Amino acid sequence: MKKIYILLFSLVLTIAAYTSNLYAQTYYDADADTVLVFESPRELVISDDIRQIKPNTFGIELMFSGSGFGLGVQFDRILSSNYKLNYGLSFSGKRNTDEIEYWSYDYNDYIVPNKINRIFIIPANIGLQRYIKINGLENSFRPFASLSAIPMGVWVMRYRADFFNEIKDSKFHFKAGGGVAVGADFGDVNAALISFKIKYLYVPWGGDGIESIRDFPIKNLGGIFLSLTLGGLF
Repeated sequence: MKKIYILLFSLVLTIAAYTSNLYAQTYYDADADTVLVFESPRELVISDDIRQIKPNTFGIELMFSGSGFGLGVQFDRILSSNYKLNYGLSFSGKRNTDEIEYWSYDYNDYIVPNKINRIFIIPANIGLQRYIKINGLENSFRPFASLSAIPMGVWVMRYRADFFNEIKDSKFHFKAGGGVAVGADFGDVNAALISFKIKYLYVPWGGDGIESIRDFPIKNLGGIFLSLTLGGLF
């Protein structure tokens, strides 16, 4: 019994110490029994507008497509709990067929047969993202859809076995198009940025396209990309 009393006494002291730190307020109802009502000094429910506390996000974007891997940066400006503006810049190669290297005795190096041009794309994106609310999941899983304008730089160099000699004869082109994406943000809404999305870019080259491999012209410099962005809010 002595141990039970000690345990109960310790529990009462713990509750008293905890409630005193909450700056509790007491109300009395004359028409009923004495009632103690405690008000917390902090919000118990996270507001949908908590994202306004840190309105900007910055992250590194990792991309994968049929042309291989790409790398980029992403900056977002949060407008509200439903909308944010996207700004980004990335870099990746572009091709529309498998390009397998074979040993060439003429060049004494590995080459890709019938390859005409090396093509690299540098797409920027300026877009608007809309969150799709799912009750009960807003603080950990936030699906979205977005629409973007895509200005794109295209770096083209004639293909030779020696990459560095190609650079001096390379040319830079500018193209423009658009993109759509669907995806989701994960984790704490006001701590880290973890975002996955599937996006489709349409950026036409124009005319008959541009060849990376002979007789296989590329007409759309965009395509489907899988994207993972890791970053933070500030």
